[in-house]
Amino acid sequence: MPDAARADLKQPSLRAHPHPGPRLLFLLLAGVMVGWCGVFIARSSFIAIDGHRYYSLFDDAMISMRYAWNLVHGHGLVWNPGQPPVEGITNLLMTLYMALGAVVLNKTDAVLFVQVSGIPILLGIGVVSAKVADLVCGDLPPATRRLCRAFAFVSPVLYYPLAYWTLLGMETGLLTLLLLAALLIILERDRQARFTPLIPVLLGLAFLTRPDSPVLAIVLLTYRYVRLPRGSIGLIVRELAILGAIGGAATLFRLAYYHSVVPNTYTLKMTGMPLGTRLLNGLGFVYPFLQTAWPALGLALFGVLARPRPVTRMLAILVGVALLYQVWTGGDAWPYWRMLAPVMPIVFILSLDALCWAAQALRGRMLLVVVAMVTVYLCADSAFSAEMTFREPAAQVVSNQGDVDESLALDAVTTTRATIAVIWAGTLPYYSGRPAIDLLGKSDPYIAHLAPDLSGDIAWNGMTSVPGHNKYDLRYSILRLRPTYTQTLIWGRQNLTKSAVMYRWFSYRGVRLLLDTTSHDVRWPLVKGG
Repeated sequence: MPDAARADLKQPSLRAHPHPGPRLLFLLLAGVMVGWCGVFIARSSFIAIDGHRYYSLFDDAMISMRYAWNLVHGHGLVWNPGQPPVEGITNLLMTLYMALGAVVLNKTDAVLFVQVSGIPILLGIGVVSAKVADLVCGDLPPATRRLCRAFAFVSPVLYYPLAYWTLLGMETGLLTLLLLAALLIILERDRQARFTPLIPVLLGLAFLTRPDSPVLAIVLLTYRYVRLPRGSIGLIVRELAILGAIGGAATLFRLAYYHSVVPNTYTLKMTGMPLGTRLLNGLGFVYPFLQTAWPALGLALFGVLARPRPVTRMLAILVGVALLYQVWTGGDAWPYWRMLAPVMPIVFILSLDALCWAAQALRGRMLLVVVAMVTVYLCADSAFSAEMTFREPAAQVVSNQGDVDESLALDAVTTTRATIAVIWAGTLPYYSGRPAIDLLGKSDPYIAHLAPDLSGDIAWNGMTSVPGHNKYDLRYSILRLRPTYTQTLIWGRQNLTKSAVMYRWFSYRGVRLLLDTTSHDVRWPLVKGG
């Protein structure tokens, strides 16, 4: 790297500027981002059947909320109080953070606390992304670098999936922030044989946020340690010891508390499916992502090939590993790119670097950069434009309202002993407070250890068998466990409408409920129908 570029690596990116213009620009952009996030949160709320406003996260995040609520109310880190602990979550750190709001707030305000917390997380991602962009584009002129910083700063909101998952309570935003922060420090300390405990601490926290984050952490640490001068083995050992201590402590806790080395969700999603089927699933799932992200990915690859540097090669490897890992896991249930969103700020930084370098070769045509980057973002968000512009409600908001209404109805018409069987295992159990049976096995080890349904009946989004949704046994969950209420009698190849004749449809204040007619835990005078 040229000496001038190396000097640029040491310059602050968002701190002091000779003129107030750049600072005012970033304040304006931050204000727009906060305003958009506020509207998103407001529009994801709704008035339920009791006339009150409710907030709800993405349903998987509501599973974590139930764990957090039970923890702070003395039941332990469990889905169902009084039952053996099962780790039906994969985001321990995010769940513990959710518990902070649950300590002092009621159920709906605790959810709002998590949503509002997503705003500073997104702003933090923007700030760190801008600083990383400043380092990656360090050999470009100052005016060009300011443009890179501005685009990198707003990328967390301009890329809708990252904002969507963050504002609906998933760990995606927190994981992105931790990984980017570790990346920033690694770039700032490039080739410096200086013990930096914050790097392994950040990566350790990322592991607590998602236990598969080491897939990306390995790339970051390999880059750091390969570029250290000789004789740095002691530094490497100390930093890895910190990371190992965090990971080891988390694993020992899991083993002692949940009696398992891996979360139940890992068993549910990653076992039983043949490797070939899983890889084909993953390729089918990733294909639509590539259809919209190809301009950004293509520009990033062009930049890496046109002027290869160690830092851009490392970032490209990071993105490639994330794509390969998504294929390896066999896809995901929702095409909102939950596992790919954390590396998209890096994709945009590489795209910016390539565009700005090309613009310099074309004698500083910065308008080209602006137009091209806007096009890149529009393509990446093309599947989400209606949600992003609030012409349609965000995904799952409508179903969240239905689940909250059902929760309130169940709270009114059933006793606290009533049990509920659910496909959507988050909102309904959280707001109803009833003991729950997870039909799809996130919190049920028996279901998680079953063979997956590979018949094609559980198939969508380019997959022939959807991980996390393709293991079930309705005869066990419904006929044997006999819940008071069940969301469905049909899933995949199983249909219990003829054998589970004790379940019939009733209604309460317009909400339909499938109830066991033989149950003594239903306040029958309150319901109609049947």
